[in-house]
Amino acid sequence: MGVYDTPDYLADTLRFVKYIEEKGFDQVWVGDSQLIHRDAYTDLSRWALNTNKIKLGPLVTNPITRHPSVTASAICSIDEISNGRALLAIGTGETAVRRVGIKTRPVAELESAVNVIRELSLGHEVDFGTTKMGMRWNKGRKIPIYITGSGPKVLELAGKVGDGAIINTGASEDTVGFSINVVEQGMKKSGRGSGEVDIALFLFASIADDRRVGIEEAKPFATWFFVNLPDHPVVVKQHISSAAQKAFAEYRNQYYKYDEEVSHHAPKWDNASAKASFLDDDIVRKFTLAGTPKDAVRQIKDLEKLGVKSYIFRVGYSDNFERQLELIGEHILPEFR
Repeated sequence: MGVYDTPDYLADTLRFVKYIEEKGFDQVWVGDSQLIHRDAYTDLSRWALNTNKIKLGPLVTNPITRHPSVTASAICSIDEISNGRALLAIGTGETAVRRVGIKTRPVAELESAVNVIRELSLGHEVDFGTTKMGMRWNKGRKIPIYITGSGPKVLELAGKVGDGAIINTGASEDTVGFSINVVEQGMKKSGRGSGEVDIALFLFASIADDRRVGIEEAKPFATWFFVNLPDHPVVVKQHISSAAQKAFAEYRNQYYKYDEEVSHHAPKWDNASAKASFLDDDIVRKFTLAGTPKDAVRQIKDLEKLGVKSYIFRVGYSDNFERQLELIGEHILPEFR
């Protein structure tokens, strides 16, 4: 199990990373979105030099703001200084590209990037069209590459060529089952068997001592799916109120205002929760891990029935951030060891 990110506006992020490692988490991930986070590889270098066991990597990088050869060199450097603990999660690009006015790239370009990164990391030369080059200092490193996404095309690609697939389509059988099937279809198309791809769920999580607090603080997370993925097969079949439909339409028309004030990127979580309070609890529970630790354990055990064994928790940047890490580390993680 892993944790995504720590609040990048706090001075003591390293303290949280050390705490995450002490609690027994397997992975810690950092966002790679240059206008929201500090530079990912600067953070990863610092974390690698101050931890001992935990695996670490960027989630999610992309082939647009970082050329695949740049990513290959960076992640191999992290693998070197961490003594083989590097991971890489890559997708087509979200906030890293959207916030600088660039469109996400086709899935074919993502596949090409994965191949370039993998070959360079293994110590091989790559044909770049006008040149054929490798990294002169790298003798070969096997770095797990996770393809990350929500859409069917990206998830199928993850099954075809990824070492792992990180699925971000919610936190219930209703929202996750479809995506797992798509990954498995990709595996079958490439002749891969069960167990060859690590299927992980990216879980927006809001865990609290009080169930009501947990659900309310999860609401900014849940809005993301309806604003960003309105045509996704999982989202289309959900029944939401007319008030919610109207709010989501307004958010899409004023996307950057939404992203700064209501979504999980909002720096003021209390305000974001208040603005997302119109969401029904049932929808919140389908798309997020919300409630008490006992609620979360039951929800994860239901997800395990789908065959999922890997989870990445994305905790909200509320005043309860540190308490949530404690609750996950002390009351949820031990149930799955």
